[in-house]
Amino acid sequence: MSGKLKALIVCESLAGSTRLVAEEIGKGIGKDLMIEIVEVSKAPEQLYGSVALLIIGGAPQAFGSTRPTADRPVPTPDSGLRKWLAGLTGSANLAAAAFDTRPMHSRRLPGSAANGAATLLAKRGYTLVSTPHSFWLKDATESLAIGEAARARRWGDDLAAALEKLRNPGPAPYRRTAGHTG
Repeated sequence: MSGKLKALIVCESLAGSTRLVAEEIGKGIGKDLMIEIVEVSKAPEQLYGSVALLIIGGAPQAFGSTRPTADRPVPTPDSGLRKWLAGLTGSANLAAAAFDTRPMHSRRLPGSAANGAATLLAKRGYTLVSTPHSFWLKDATESLAIGEAARARRWGDDLAAALEKLRNPGPAPYRRTAGHTG
């Protein structure tokens, strides 16, 4: 393995749309970091030094924010992304971000699974490098709405830039101190 830093994207995707968004985010980030996208069931239990950025994503039910239906039971707090994140080790002060995928017909409904995921990340001590993002699905078949793939790539670019700024903040701004006359 090379010494290049890695972005780990862990997703929980029921119909594949969340995985597609993860891949597009990876394309945006991939210019600067190695990308690894894994389904939560195959995600590592410990993060190592090469992981510089953790991104988690899922459909609203991945974070327990939707009601169960016959074909989609809501995960309990001890399943999926919640369980994985609760047991994750080796991640102190790691940069992180969260996203979700939502049907367009839910745009007017309050709340976001990505907000819940970001809260979980922050409580675990992660440094959030972006506000949580929702990516829209156009219909019940869970295909991405027009323009969402490009928006996910742009968000990936933004995440890479935010990580770079976090890792290399540049010089501190000059502040004049009391008694200094120069």
